[in-house]
Amino acid sequence: MVFLIGVIMSRTIGKELTSGSRTFGDIRIVVQKQGDPKGIEIPEGLLVEHAKELWIAKDDIPFLLITQDKAGKVNSLYLCKHSHRPVFWMKPLHSPGKWGNAVYSCVRLTEKPVGDALTDIDFNGRFDFKLTCAADGNGISRFIFVDDSWQKVDHYSAKEMEATIRETRYTFDPNTGCWEMAQ
Repeated sequence: MVFLIGVIMSRTIGKELTSGSRTFGDIRIVVQKQGDPKGIEIPEGLLVEHAKELWIAKDDIPFLLITQDKAGKVNSLYLCKHSHRPVFWMKPLHSPGKWGNAVYSCVRLTEKPVGDALTDIDFNGRFDFKLTCAADGNGISRFIFVDDSWQKVDHYSAKEMEATIRETRYTFDPNTGCWEMAQ
């Protein structure tokens, strides 16, 4: 996917695409100021604040959105299914060239969301956190991957990268990519 995007962008953009659109066969690339996400159901709180967006569409159906902040830094990437909702998204970390918080979601956005969303906090290819919306639509459970299995947590903080299971507090170590018992 990344290779395809690179080829398309290098062939169609040349120097820099600042606004407007370009095509490559049945692929269309559009750059615009922040606007309506064209019918894509991005849940509230998921779409980051941005100034510019790059859309890639096949047969006029958007499947990729990359956003840029006011300082010109890329701040998110969304891969969308059937132009209705994102199924994958990630954000760059503060270190140059590093990505994190890669999320794969199979949550169906109905009156009450149903399904799972799995997060790879440090983008190392292994899921670290899971959010499960109950099939009856009446409950949300959170899990961390500890000791080779999913453990349901009583408390979770994405900002602090902490979780609590009963009386035990865990912190996520970005160096090892694992949840570890806090000292």
